[in-house]
Amino acid sequence: MSQGTFVRRSLAVATAAALAATMAAIQPASAADAPADAGWVTGVVVDAAGNPVVGDLVNSVGPREVPEHGIVADRTDRRDFTDDNGRFRVRQASPNGYLIQICQPEPSYPKACKETAQGVDHVITYVGPTGVTDSWVLQTALFGTAAQDRDLGRVTVKPQSFVHGTIQGAANQSIRLLRLNGTVAFYGFTDEQGGYRFQGLAPGRYRIGAGGEGWLPWRSPIVSLAPGEDAQVDGAVSRGATIEGTVTSAGKPVTFTDILVRTSAGKIVAAATTDARGVYRASGLRPGDYQVGITYFGSDFVRKSVPVSVTAPHQQVSAPITLVRGAVVTLALRTDGHAALRADDELRNAKGRPIMGQRNLDGRVTYPGLAPGRYTVVAGNDTNYAVAHVDVTRHQTYDLGTRVLHKPTLTLRGTTAPRAVVEATTGDMCPPGGRVRVGSFHEIERADATGHYVLTGLVPGRYMLGSDAYPGNYAPYCRSGVAIHTDKQVDLPLKPGGVVTGRMVYASNGKPLITQLSYELTYPAGSPTNPTDEHPARDRAFGASGLFRIDRLAAGRVTGTLAEGANLDQITSPKFFVIYPFEDGTPYFLTSRPRTIDVAAGEQVRLGPVPLTLHR
Repeated sequence: MSQGTFVRRSLAVATAAALAATMAAIQPASAADAPADAGWVTGVVVDAAGNPVVGDLVNSVGPREVPEHGIVADRTDRRDFTDDNGRFRVRQASPNGYLIQICQPEPSYPKACKETAQGVDHVITYVGPTGVTDSWVLQTALFGTAAQDRDLGRVTVKPQSFVHGTIQGAANQSIRLLRLNGTVAFYGFTDEQGGYRFQGLAPGRYRIGAGGEGWLPWRSPIVSLAPGEDAQVDGAVSRGATIEGTVTSAGKPVTFTDILVRTSAGKIVAAATTDARGVYRASGLRPGDYQVGITYFGSDFVRKSVPVSVTAPHQQVSAPITLVRGAVVTLALRTDGHAALRADDELRNAKGRPIMGQRNLDGRVTYPGLAPGRYTVVAGNDTNYAVAHVDVTRHQTYDLGTRVLHKPTLTLRGTTAPRAVVEATTGDMCPPGGRVRVGSFHEIERADATGHYVLTGLVPGRYMLGSDAYPGNYAPYCRSGVAIHTDKQVDLPLKPGGVVTGRMVYASNGKPLITQLSYELTYPAGSPTNPTDEHPARDRAFGASGLFRIDRLAAGRVTGTLAEGANLDQITSPKFFVIYPFEDGTPYFLTSRPRTIDVAAGEQVRLGPVPLTLHR
């Protein structure tokens, strides 16, 4: 389906200008300036020694802009730069209150704050009713916008802290500065000696994390940083257990081929590529039972894995793998007397499930690495398709000749909710959140105002059918394994959605949340009416109200909590973007207690206040 993104500060990998463009793309436009009757905010910015800070960026930020680093309206009097005496003057943000944000400007884009990981004299500083803090997360109320001017007097910016050290065994590896809830405050890299340094940090409690890339994950004890401190944290990563061996076929090494290591439950935990001698090596493993080999379709070899048991933390296990070169099926595709360059293709196994596809680049498809069995090739464009069957009995090339796309594609029609999007795919994404099986054929259409839909261009096979009426208040629904071999009618009725409302407030003072964090509901896995990745059961608070409203909910028991992340690839509406409840380079974070909620079809559940707890 569609792709999306969510709001998070890039960890010093994107330019400030790119961040500004991202914010403009995902947030609705706001007034460039506060109303004329809004008062001004003045003050003098000084460092810890009392010296004026010259050239700092000062922003008056409203609820939507609070978590951002200087991204306010392009033309505004809510932005200023401190003069030679450290003075500034900005308009109060309106209408829902504001904080004052002070930072060093990004040299390449002075309207945004410089990432503290890139080197700063002080961290991003916030001024609000809570006082002067080194993170917006510590602010639990906003200044109210008024016609009267507000003078903040002298504002002392917060100094940065540092962490440095050496991680033995981790040369040129990723390293992470972690909050106590496991979220990453900053990413970095070690040098050739395993040395690292994090700068631009707010004081507080952290851990250092390393490993996980062929090494066992490692975390340091808690390090408590004082303001301005440069703490040293050293450590070492362990290789853990290693599985290695030589991959051969017909007595010869299999070179430059991917080998996967899976747990007994099927989860991929490591991967390695054979070298010029056919040798692979996978490290960073814990004791347990594994399957090692080629477990995917598309290589030149028949899929095969060998069982491996690791019994000791640093054991080295030899696991040679002998492969058999698989059969190859190939055929040419033509339409209207020419090569069918734009046709989709799909190879199915004896059960009719797609196992390979999208091999058509020039009107000819090739499927390698096949074990003996019966296979079906289906190819089609918008109007015509062709089918070919083949029985593979030995490891040879089966050339099926030329197939002309001449059979008319099929039509699926039916009823669903008004304006709902209906999709049919030979892959399978049902239930939402479960294992995804990819198919080459995928048709999507929207139903009309009466709920009638028509999907054309289908080829014969088994389909997953799904219907989602977003933004209409209906619970989505999907069905797997629907056989379509002729024109067909399938109705996909959707049930009215339930609604959950509430208000996020600070547990410390009962006041509503000052920015637009999100609340989300999680369903138990396995239901065909679960929310989809494109339209999760999530809502972002409006303004500084803390209010949220989550609809399109199927009947059932759900768990509610403050959202901490989002699926990067699927989100289709800004409504579902997540602003993280923490800030880069700081140890602070917000959480809510998980809450069990019973939702009835078409009914509304009022949660009332949802307390958020500040951790520091």
